[in-house]
Amino acid sequence: MTPSDDELLAKFQKLMKIASRVKKSDVASALGISEDDLLLKLMDWGDTIPFKINGDKIVVDNVTEFTGLDQQFDTWSKVEEVKDGKLESVPEPARKQTKQEGLVSGDSGEITEENILKQMPDGKWVKISYIIKALDIKEITDARFLEVKLKSLLNQGKLERETQDGKSYYKKKLEPVAKPAARPAAKPAAKPASRPVAQEGEVPRLQELPASEQVSALSKLSKNVMPILKAYEQDFMRKSPKDLDKMLRMLEIEKSRLTVHQLSDKMLRNFIDETIKLINDVKEEQFNRMEQDYCAKVLPGILKKNEKVIKKIVSQIGPDFSDTDAAKLIVEKVIKNKSPFPPSFLLNIILKEIRDNKI
Repeated sequence: MTPSDDELLAKFQKLMKIASRVKKSDVASALGISEDDLLLKLMDWGDTIPFKINGDKIVVDNVTEFTGLDQQFDTWSKVEEVKDGKLESVPEPARKQTKQEGLVSGDSGEITEENILKQMPDGKWVKISYIIKALDIKEITDARFLEVKLKSLLNQGKLERETQDGKSYYKKKLEPVAKPAARPAAKPAAKPASRPVAQEGEVPRLQELPASEQVSALSKLSKNVMPILKAYEQDFMRKSPKDLDKMLRMLEIEKSRLTVHQLSDKMLRNFIDETIKLINDVKEEQFNRMEQDYCAKVLPGILKKNEKVIKKIVSQIGPDFSDTDAAKLIVEKVIKNKSPFPPSFLLNIILKEIRDNKI
């Protein structure tokens, strides 16, 4: 009996969960299908699960993200875990009978900064999956657009973000409530300067300590990570993605050496997390620039060089051969081996080119 697509996908996920780098031929053999059929399956699966094709191998960079995306985009539960460990009910998206023209994502509305803030609970830390569910996002490309909007809100100071165990949590900043004017109180006597006191449950930032205490705390760290912690965004922008990944591994190892009990160690862990966040932001910016350069400079040349082959494929579009089928075939025959990006990314670009009658 030929296995169904769902059965093949389940086997593929199970295999990549235990081995993050596997030859395509081995995956095809394990699934009981040909390599050509596997490639077509991968182009479909690439829209919902994160993996890359590197030469003759299928690579998963983040196994946790790989195994979790199905739950985020397919089988959403009605509750979402928030940072303090409690369960916060997720608002059911408001359904509309017809999808409005020009909406970026699902039926609940546009992915706008206003809608994002509207769907977030007051005073609660939530993961991005909470917001994805609230906005009824079902496409991975829309989820990436949501990340761009979240970054914009962070830059405007309308959101807060914290990292815990490598995961980002977001909280809406509330507008300060105006207090009624009160009778001026007597000015208290001046007190000597003291260490900044964090609110209950919060850990003060290392940078808020007096210089002598900062030096004492930093002395716990290895010398090889100090240049990384002292670097600025422009320093990281000059590094290659491979170098940035190496820095991230060094920082994670350094963080694992610190306890979660001593206050100074907590402050150092948070200080390291700030640098990790900065490096990840730089990696995202580098990737976005790479995408833009590839789409603007490299891809047009590939399409031009293979114009005859592409036109022949597009001319077959009809009742039994959709524009999606044509885009998949173009990616497979013309572009796949000439691009650093996954087939799912290329498929979306080529499909848009076909529908805009540009190829």
